[in-house]
Amino acid sequence: MQSNKYPLVSVGVPTYNRPDGLRKTLKDICNQTYKNIEIIVSDNCSTIGDAKSITNEFISDVNSLHFYKQSTNIGAIENLNYVLSKASGKYFIWMADDDRCKKELINSLVTALEKNNTAVLCGCDISIIDLNDNVLRTESLSSLLPNDTWSKNKRKFFMCPISNVFLTIYGMYSLNTLRDNGIRLESAPNNKSMAIEIPFLSKLALCGEIIAVPETLKYYRTHDDSVFTLEQISIKKFDKFIVNQSIRYKLLRQTINSETGISTKMSLISAICESALMSFIASILPKSVKEFLKKRI
Repeated sequence: MQSNKYPLVSVGVPTYNRPDGLRKTLKDICNQTYKNIEIIVSDNCSTIGDAKSITNEFISDVNSLHFYKQSTNIGAIENLNYVLSKASGKYFIWMADDDRCKKELINSLVTALEKNNTAVLCGCDISIIDLNDNVLRTESLSSLLPNDTWSKNKRKFFMCPISNVFLTIYGMYSLNTLRDNGIRLESAPNNKSMAIEIPFLSKLALCGEIIAVPETLKYYRTHDDSVFTLEQISIKKFDKFIVNQSIRYKLLRQTINSETGISTKMSLISAICESALMSFIASILPKSVKEFLKKRI
């Protein structure tokens, strides 16, 4: 149900083999102060627990609840895309099956987006937590607050490696912007998940502003056995180089083919080249020099 005052928010919850985490995540979503919500759960062919039964525990706590079970494991990235494809709200947000959030999360992000008609994505500060909910650190997205111009902030989404602005991927999106521009997550070369957020967010940055609210509203849980962690440990240096080059090529292609003005294109291309140069310099510096610079910066 849509309304002008309280637009429908779709919450996509991809899940796989984390029954306890799924229950906590769904509880956090249902406890939101903002109530016009639909929840979309996609079980990626779990072999542990009963995701459907857990989901059904919350059927009376939310306006709309949809459960889907994949007949085969379609991979983490396609499961993220699947819940996105089933969304019907004005806004969309992903919630992993082991992440937590404050009850004000959805209301704060909707309010910020409704106030800014040029914004297509709104994030928030995020705390990184361990398996016992202990906060390891908090990542601030203060660099995306209105005190900086969007032309300056936009460059941050065209750098590879990217700064912590990549955490906006866990924010709230304008669903029409994603759909009208065919924006979806895509695997890196060799089906890697490394840095897949960069071309995704850069496409979005060409459509409108990416903003953030100065509140810690979401908690991202780290796992030693997560797809991302295991990939970071096992990926070979050459494969990492190939992935980064592929991403930079995508960024250049997106920029050149965009409908932005010449000055904006030149600014974004320079951001891509600058980050590539800095990455190359960092790769050839001796370890002792890197440690010295870390202490000085």
